[in-house]
Amino acid sequence: MTGLKLLAIETSSSTATIALAIGDAVVERAIETPREQAGRSLGIVAELLGGAGIGLADLDALVFGQGPGSFTGLRVAAAVAQGLSLGSGRPLVPVSSLAGLAQRALASRRGADGVEKVLCCVDAHMGEVYSASFVLVDGLATTLAEESIGAPATVRPPAAPYLAVGDGLAAHAQALAAVVAGASASDAALFPRARDLLPLASPRVARGEFVPLESALPLYLRDAGAWRTS
Repeated sequence: MTGLKLLAIETSSSTATIALAIGDAVVERAIETPREQAGRSLGIVAELLGGAGIGLADLDALVFGQGPGSFTGLRVAAAVAQGLSLGSGRPLVPVSSLAGLAQRALASRRGADGVEKVLCCVDAHMGEVYSASFVLVDGLATTLAEESIGAPATVRPPAAPYLAVGDGLAAHAQALAAVVAGASASDAALFPRARDLLPLASPRVARGEFVPLESALPLYLRDAGAWRTS
C-alpha cells in the first residue's frame, strides 16, 4: 500500500469497521452496534480524515466491502461509499467481504503450519450459509471456489490443510462439524474488517481498476425479495 491513501468501509457483519490507510500506516475504528452503523459511519470518516489532516479529495480511492453478509449492513457500506464518491469525485473499489475475511485469517497465520488455504463460512440466516474458499498467493487471498449461498450440507472445503473461519461455523455447528474437524484450525468469531480490504484493493487502485458509481453495488447472492433483515 506504499504511498496510497485509501479509506475502507466494512459493514457486512454485526461489527462494522472503517479504516484509513496512508501508505502502510492504518488507523481503524469500530462500530459494535449494528443499528448505529448508518448513523455513525460518516462521523467516523470525518474523524479519521481530520486526525490525519487530509480531506476526501486527497484520497486515491474509496474501498468498501460489498458482501455477501448482512442485508442492511451491505446497503450502509455501499451507500456511504457512493455518497462520498459523488461528493468528492474519488473512485470506488468494491471488495468481497469473504475475501477480506480470508485475508485476515491467512495473514494472521502466514508462515504458521504451512496453511495457505481457508474456507470462509458466514451465517446467511434462513438455514443457509455464505461460503467460499481462498488460497494465499503473493500475500493476497485469491479465490479457489466462488462465493455461494446454500444449506450448510452443501459446503465443500478445499483440500487439507485449510483453515475454517466465520460465524456460520457456530450458527450451524452440527451440520458443519465435519468441516471444522477436517480443518487445521477454526475460528467462528473471526469477521471481516475494513483494514483487511486494503491489501486486496491496493493492486487494483494502482492499476486504475475502478467501478463506476452505478456499478458499486452490494453483492447479496440471495434475491432481495426473499431476505429476512439481518
